[in-house]
Amino acid sequence: MEPEECCQERIASQGSGVLLCASPFFLLRLYAESGQFLWQEPTIRRWQVAVIRLSRQLHFGDPEPVREFLDHRVRWLELLPALGDENAPPLLRTLALLLEKEERLPTPAAIARHHR
Repeated sequence: MEPEECCQERIASQGSGVLLCASPFFLLRLYAESGQFLWQEPTIRRWQVAVIRLSRQLHFGDPEPVREFLDHRVRWLELLPALGDENAPPLLRTLALLLEKEERLPTPAAIARHHR
């Protein structure tokens, strides 16, 4: 089974939602998908790609073939480090809440008090 088929099978087994596989072909696919998007939208000149990942420990493949693309166009957003970081950007902290255990999440009333 090809890596892409494995990812698709795992996505299907999760029901709705998206699952990002730590595939050794991810970086090449990200590069190719970005190129495909730009080909379909030829008026876009200034652009970046945001990749949301749990942490740096995931393996996404060899970065050398796409080094320039990664250095200049990709922004990595890491959820696990943002989970407990009060200085992380608000949107990133909000996304990181998806990883938090439900009993540790603040109640709506506590959130409302904090934002008064």
